[in-house]
Amino acid sequence: MEPNSNPEFNKFFKRTTTKAFTEARATPVILVCIYNHNNTLITHDLLYNIFSQYGKVQKILIFEKVKVWKAFVEFSTLESAFDAKRNLNDFMIFSDGTRMNIYFSNLDTIKFQNNNSGGISTHPQLSPPQIS
Repeated sequence: MEPNSNPEFNKFFKRTTTKAFTEARATPVILVCIYNHNNTLITHDLLYNIFSQYGKVQKILIFEKVKVWKAFVEFSTLESAFDAKRNLNDFMIFSDGTRMNIYFSNLDTIKFQNNNSGGISTHPQLSPPQIS
């Protein structure tokens, strides 16, 4: 994927190594960590409404629902993922102080496993898994 002419955008192609992540490169998939103080229900619709402001959301996978909820959000372009990360990192989603941190994922795309109830596809040519 070619770097963009925006210098802020290009900074994310030179990611440093941290204790939790190793040499991650920017992809259209972002990891969202939500510090959910009151265990408020976080839905695919809520995440879609927040993230779709920054580009076309292809898929959402909520895969951990404990004190820190975790989800992957896949955009159609890297630039949309960058815009969402830049604008929503440390964003407060509820008035109780629930915030989210956003990181680039190592995944190029989200792949749903059989019987995965945590994922939904918003791409018109992909059928979403059954969500209960």
